Amino acid sequence: MNRPNVEEIKARADAATPGPWVFSEARRPCQYVAVVPITPGSSQYVVAAKEGGRNPWHDAAFIAAVRTDIPALIARVRELEAQIAAVVAIHRVDTVYDECEHDHAEEDAANGVVYAGEAGLTCAKVHDVCRNCCVNALGGQSDICSDEHQHGPNEPPCRTIAALRALGWKEQEK
Repeated sequence: MNRPNVEEIKARADAATPGPWVFSEARRPCQYVAVVPITPGSSQYVVAAKEGGRNPWHDAAFIAAVRTDIPALIARVRELEAQIAAVVAIHRVDTVYDECEHDHAEEDAANGVVYAGEAGLTCAKVHDVCRNCCVNALGGQSDICSDEHQHGPNEPPCRTIAALRALGWKEQEK
């Protein structure tokens, strides 16, 4: 399933007639309808669910509920996105480097060369680690990190980031 574009959904909801919309029974040819007011106090515009559909009563109830359901869902998506951003901010990634087998000049920084403390100028990336889970107060590897998960080129930096990735979360491009 493709991810919905929340901004496009919000724009459609914002442009629609204000709610609430209501559901009621009507005369034929459409037995059940969702009633959408054009403006408060004016005549009404009716969105119908045709009889003969799979379940016109449920169709009309669904149409009427959309006006309030969509804004509520958008608010919930925004809340969850903010919560995920807060978790990701705690689990920032650091990259572990090792000494490489050749010399570099500071001008090589544009080509992926970094200054990595004792390793000096290097291009030998080992893996990523989580600052929260994997690094202790002294800057070394934490006990949780050494006891509870592995690091490698294709491994997530910690179990929290692994769980977010499993849920479909993707890191922002750097």
